[in-house]
Formats: sequence, C-alpha cells, structure tokens
Amino acid sequence: MAARLSGGDRLPPAAVEILSPPASRAAGLNGEAWVMAVRWAGHESAVADAVQAAEARLAATWLEDGTRLWAGLAELEGRVDAALVVRADFPFRSTIDAVRHAISLTGAIPNLVASPLVGRLWIFVPGDARGGGDRGAALGGAG
Repeated sequence: MAARLSGGDRLPPAAVEILSPPASRAAGLNGEAWVMAVRWAGHESAVADAVQAAEARLAATWLEDGTRLWAGLAELEGRVDAALVVRADFPFRSTIDAVRHAISLTGAIPNLVASPLVGRLWIFVPGDARGGGDRGAALGGAG
C-alpha cells in the first residue's frame, strides 16, 4: 500500500489510518463511508511530490489542511462512549481480516481505527455490545 501511495520511488507515507464510518463521524469527518487518512512527513518539496503522485494514482478527496483530521483522531477515544477499547497488533496483510473480526464481535460496524503501516487496530466497543451472550464473553475476554 505504501508503494502504491508513493509511486514506489517517492517519499512513503509517515502514517496511514483507516476509519470506519462511525469513527469518521466521531473524528469530525463525513461518516458515510470508510475513510483512509494518509500523512507524509519530510521536506516540503518531497511531500508535495509524494502527494501529487498519490493523487495521480487514487481517486480520492484530498484535504489541503489535515490538522482537524489528525486532531480528531488524537481525541477519538474521548469522543466515543466506549465501555471497552480493544487494541490489537496484527500483520499488515491481515488488516481486512482484523476489521471483519471486529465487526463480527460487535454485531455492527464499530468505531474502529486501523493503522496498517504499524500493524495496530483500535476497536471502541459500546456498552451494549458487551451485554451478554457469546459476543459479550468474547469481547470481555479480549481486553
């Protein structure tokens, strides 16, 4: 994914976050679809070149200033009413499987943030998802 975003020979992304629609809404973005947020770090001209290469490869909505996005991500845990926050490490190639598993445990698309470049996943589990049955036991044992 990093190679596809950067064009292979350009500056790779410093961070990539994938947000579920509920997490996107909680972070202050359009929560109607899954969101992939990408951030580059480096010299201004190298970052501009990398962004231009990514724009040429991907059909996307680009933010000129991502400050609100990254601040919203940093504050996400305080913005959602989660009874349990599951933080899991997973290999990059398992991102989609981890997301599918999170959805199966909560019974719906949860507030979820995946960071595939670093192999981390955060699932913000609402209190009603822990209420009982097999799902509640599985979630209660995951923390």
